[in-house]
Amino acid sequence: MTRGFLLLWIGPLGLGVALILLVFLPSYLQRHDPLYPFRGVEILGPDAEVHYAARVREVADGFPSLGNTFYSAPKNLPSLQPPLPEATIAFAASMLGIDPLTAFLASKAVFAVTLTILFFAFLFVVTGSALTAFVSTALLLFGGALLSAPWDFPMFLRPAAGDSFEFLRFSRAINPQWTVSWFLGVLLSLALWIKRPRIGWLAAAAACTGVLIYSYVYAWTYVLSSVGLLTVWFFWRRDRERLQHLALFWVVVIVVGIPYALNLLEAMGHPWFPESAQRLGMYVSHTPIIGVWLVVFIVVSFLTKRLWPVTWPLLPCLALGGLIALNQHVITGRYIVPHHYHWYFIQPFASVFTVALALSVFFPFVRSRLLRGIVSAVLVASAIGVGFVQQRQAYLGVRDFWGHLQDTAPVLDFLRDRAHPGDVIYSYDLDVLNLAPVYTSADVYTSSNANNYLVPLARARDVYFFDLWLEGVTPLQTSKEFYTSRRYTLSSRLYAIYYRELLGGYASIPDAVIATHVAAYREYLKLSLREKLTRYPLTMVVTTPSDPDTEQWRTFLSCSKPIFQSPGYSIRALIPAGMSGSCL
Repeated sequence: MTRGFLLLWIGPLGLGVALILLVFLPSYLQRHDPLYPFRGVEILGPDAEVHYAARVREVADGFPSLGNTFYSAPKNLPSLQPPLPEATIAFAASMLGIDPLTAFLASKAVFAVTLTILFFAFLFVVTGSALTAFVSTALLLFGGALLSAPWDFPMFLRPAAGDSFEFLRFSRAINPQWTVSWFLGVLLSLALWIKRPRIGWLAAAAACTGVLIYSYVYAWTYVLSSVGLLTVWFFWRRDRERLQHLALFWVVVIVVGIPYALNLLEAMGHPWFPESAQRLGMYVSHTPIIGVWLVVFIVVSFLTKRLWPVTWPLLPCLALGGLIALNQHVITGRYIVPHHYHWYFIQPFASVFTVALALSVFFPFVRSRLLRGIVSAVLVASAIGVGFVQQRQAYLGVRDFWGHLQDTAPVLDFLRDRAHPGDVIYSYDLDVLNLAPVYTSADVYTSSNANNYLVPLARARDVYFFDLWLEGVTPLQTSKEFYTSRRYTLSSRLYAIYYRELLGGYASIPDAVIATHVAAYREYLKLSLREKLTRYPLTMVVTTPSDPDTEQWRTFLSCSKPIFQSPGYSIRALIPAGMSGSCL
């Protein structure tokens, strides 16, 4: 068995296994943490993983369109985020007879290996060097944070109290694991097709693009920008064979994308879309965007013409395609939070090809194969070590948060057995409401991610105002605090990231807008308790240690009866209308 065989086949698989181990390192640390005994509440990444896991549960509960993951009605809304990744995982859970959350977590292992192998294969096809591809893949997957911000290196060497670490970028399910895997499928197919124009390779690229259309808007728009430039290139070269292949690619993609386009048109025509689009960070802008890594990517891509001529012009088209995708709003006027292009595609690919270029220049100067092997081994081992430190420190950063959430395990277990689709849970503790759709089939009164769907501003305001009423907040308080201490929360709860994107910060919400909500809260307080409760149906209430000690809270609980109790928590059922004690 030759060294080349080991590097080509065993090496990428070994990196994939290492990535799996680091993906689940926080879970391992959680289960062996003496301070917070594990009781069944799985550690998830930032809010996005909680959101994706809830979407998988929603599909498993019989709502595959994902038009409204968190609210009990209406469920038949057009989706703002395509459902294919979550639907696939939910289908796998059904086929295997396992819990949707278990399938969701297992997908992180499957796509960790898939993504690692595809990264290696793509880099190997482009560079022609297995060693360069192997080392570059390791440095990106495990040491990617340092490639993004090398000034953080001292923090990794000597982490201090208060240092903030994120989990490894490619340890997160769906985006980017699922998305980047299919994106790499497109790029690998294109690279093989450029090397040898076989229609099958371009058909594979079209198929992967079709998957991306129903997965993530930033992925397929980036692909189409890049393939569009490839089409222009081969048109300029008058390469008739490749142009015929590309024509078939475009036909397939257009046909596959018709249902998606119809759903998008339906969503954009919905009366709630303008307000919902704002909360997603969309606004009118024609200001161009450019970043350091994008400039580096463009420069590096053109430097590789002589170094990697076989797959030319894929990299320049990919780099310039990123420039077009990142700045599509300059022409359309629709700013769609283009940072996502940078986080998941431009920065990772720019950094990995910068590393690959450096290695491709460096390795030929090292004549000793042993020395090249030693240098490569040190780089790979160092990268994995950095990844280990990052994952460990990221766990320590959220240790207390997820540790305290273990106390909710009895509540979630009870709701998993007793709650059904259509049941609506309220809790003053938003963390409980975020977890309920992940572990149970119930809907919730609100969630941190509820506004990622078609939701009117009036609904978002009712949710926030209900919490304020339970706190006992008076109109006089809001007339002061909405402009000061509650300014950030008001902006984020009602408008999500809109003012952050438009004006640079959540607290940048204009005073004139705040004034309208001060007046609206005054009107909200005039509603009777029955009117407040009938604006959105409620089935159960989960009480927690953070509940307010107010007369309003006690009045609200008087409309319910206890059905479950655990230390610090209880579940109460709202008393139906017509029965003694009901407020409905």
